[in-house]
Amino acid sequence: MRSFTVNNAVLFGIIRGMTANDEPGTAVAAARLLDQLRVSAYHRKETAAALARLGDQPRAAAYVELMRLMAMGRAEDPARDLRLGAGDEDGAFQRLYTARALGALGPQYSAEAAAALRSVIALYPGWIRVQAAREFGTLGEPYQPEAAAVLRREVGPDKDQYYGGTSVNLDAARAFATWGPEWKDESAAALRRLAGERRCYRQRAAAAVALAELDEAYRDEALAFLIDAVSGTGLSESTAIPEAAQAALTLSPSSAGQVAGILRAHLAAPGLSAEERHYVQQALAALG
Repeated sequence: MRSFTVNNAVLFGIIRGMTANDEPGTAVAAARLLDQLRVSAYHRKETAAALARLGDQPRAAAYVELMRLMAMGRAEDPARDLRLGAGDEDGAFQRLYTARALGALGPQYSAEAAAALRSVIALYPGWIRVQAAREFGTLGEPYQPEAAAVLRREVGPDKDQYYGGTSVNLDAARAFATWGPEWKDESAAALRRLAGERRCYRQRAAAAVALAELDEAYRDEALAFLIDAVSGTGLSESTAIPEAAQAALTLSPSSAGQVAGILRAHLAAPGLSAEERHYVQQALAALG
C-alpha cells in the first residue's frame, strides 16, 4: 500500500505545467475536478473516476486528496455521525463516499480502497455498513468473500432497519447480484430469507418482487411468497397485505381470483379488528 504524504502542488490546483494525456487544456479540467472532489462528497466517486480518465497525474492527485479526506474523518462518535447524517463534515457519510471514491481510481488502488472500506464497515452499522460492503465487493473477486460475509450478517428479522424509506436488509440482499451473475444465487437465497419470514412483514412483498426481477426462473416462487403474505393474519402483518396483493396481481394477473378469495376469507373470519379490516378492504378495492 502506498504511503500517504500531502503534496501541496497536487492538492491545491494541479501540478505546475501539467497537461494530462498530452491534451491541451486538460490540466484546467483536472484542477476543476479536484476542487469538486473536495467539495461534493455525494458525487465523489464519479468525480474520482473522471479524474482517473484524464491520466496518471490527475489520478495520483485524486488519490492524495482522497487520502487526506479520509484522514480528516475523525469518527470519534459513530452514533453522533449517523444522527447528524450528511450534514456532519467528519461523519459516516463523508467517510463512506470518500472510501468508495478510492475504488473508482482503478485496480491499482484496490488495496487502498479496500482498507478504507473496511474502516467504514468496522465503524458504522446499518445502511452505511451495507453500502460499504457492496462497494467492497465491486473491487473484484479477491474481496468478494469478505464483503459477502458482512452482507449475510445484515439480512434477517433482527436487521429490520430503515434508512430514508429504504430497507437496510433488503439492500443487503440485493447487493450480492451487483457483483455479477455468479452471485445471483446468493442474492436469491437472501431474498428468499426475507420474503419467507413473517417477522419481516414490511419487507416481504418487496423481497418477493426483487426475487422475481432477479431471474424469470424465480417468478413462481416469488408469487407463492406474495400469496403467503396476503394470507397473513394479525395487526402487524395486515399492514403489508395491500402491498403484497398489488404485487401479486402485477406479477401474475391471473392470480386475482385467488388473492380476492383470500381477502374475502379474512373479512369473513371472526375477531377481525377494525384496523385489520381496513387494510383487507383496501387491498380488495384495489383489485377492482
